[in-house]
Amino acid sequence: MIGSYAELSLAEALENMEQEKHALRVPALAAEHFERQISGRWKHLDILRRRIDKDINPSIGHMKVEDVKLRPIDV
Repeated sequence: MIGSYAELSLAEALENMEQEKHALRVPALAAEHFERQISGRWKHLDILRRRIDKDINPSIGHMKVEDVKLRPIDV
């Protein structure tokens, strides 16, 4: 939710929407990390890719990177 009408001006609401749209999400960070750090260095890329797709993205893939804390990862 962006905020109720009484709490935010239109300009603030639009700014919040723009920040939400451009926020770095977990799947994008995982893909970037895979390409920069893992691809070409690890022997079994398919295993690591499967772990990202099967374990990480379904559980915390909807979150922004700055919202990820230890608790969601441990669950």
